[in-house]
Amino acid sequence: MAGHDNLPAVPAATGAPLSAWRFAAPEGRASAATASNGTLIGAGTRVEGDVLFSGILRIEGSVLGQIRANADLPATLELGKAGRVAGIVDTANIRSNGAIDGAVTSSGFIELHPGSRTNGDVTYATLAARPGAVVNAELRQQPQGSATSPQRPDTTFAVLGSWLKAALRGPLRRRR
Repeated sequence: MAGHDNLPAVPAATGAPLSAWRFAAPEGRASAATASNGTLIGAGTRVEGDVLFSGILRIEGSVLGQIRANADLPATLELGKAGRVAGIVDTANIRSNGAIDGAVTSSGFIELHPGSRTNGDVTYATLAARPGAVVNAELRQQPQGSATSPQRPDTTFAVLGSWLKAALRGPLRRRR
């Protein structure tokens, strides 16, 4: 094929696992995604269903379903500004610039950056919410590494019910 001679071989054709591949732009240009052990769900991409991952999962698109990390391996969910999740999230670490509608469990840290939005119950070991982050949730702190997963419903209606419950509860109020 003309014009495609500079593309790398398809991972399946070389026998290398996809996680070993680095995605990079031609020399002198910014890279679309670089990750030696990560996955990108790009802008304009919508995933409907459950996602099980390890390493880094970066979401710039949207996911409707559960996102769970392999409990035996390090994992970080990174949600970009355009990233959206409607469902249960259960992973070690989370960095969010986007929106999560559903129960969230983190056995490590959660970083909520300005402009991020979290609606749902949040169980965490360490939480950092920067000014400008919106949190409509019941917060439960647990010791590092011991957060338990939220109950996993079998239907999307349960996830939407969790979001609706959070939306009706109103903005987070500090208790003194």
